Amino acid sequence: MTLGIRSLTRGIWTAVKETEAKDVVEKKSVLNILVAFAVATKHYLREEYSYEYDDLKDLISHLPKYATPASTTPLSAQTLERKKDKAFRLNAHDLETPSNIPIELSYYIAAYLSCVNARGLIAAPLMTPLQNCKI
Repeated sequence: MTLGIRSLTRGIWTAVKETEAKDVVEKKSVLNILVAFAVATKHYLREEYSYEYDDLKDLISHLPKYATPASTTPLSAQTLERKKDKAFRLNAHDLETPSNIPIELSYYIAAYLSCVNARGLIAAPLMTPLQNCKI
């Protein structure tokens, strides 16, 4: 993951053209989102599903949350009821799904890459390696 984030960061910083001052701000913002992705992944793997951690809050406080189901309760702490036929049948509302902050951040990264591509700020041959980075 470190190599993928480093490669994507270097690619964005060098390959995306800057025509206005806002382009530099957008670049720096997406680089902060890449750092937040690593931190959010750490918390997600620890089953910590909140946006309110000190090392994460400052990196993503300016971003709106995607409309995804959210819970701060780990799945293992949630209870399930057995049905009459003694088999587990899960419905969509039986579980509270924890928010997946790394996935939300990957949406922002993909949206940024699509935006700079549509605005012509990156050459097509350079876009493909950025889209294929494994983070």
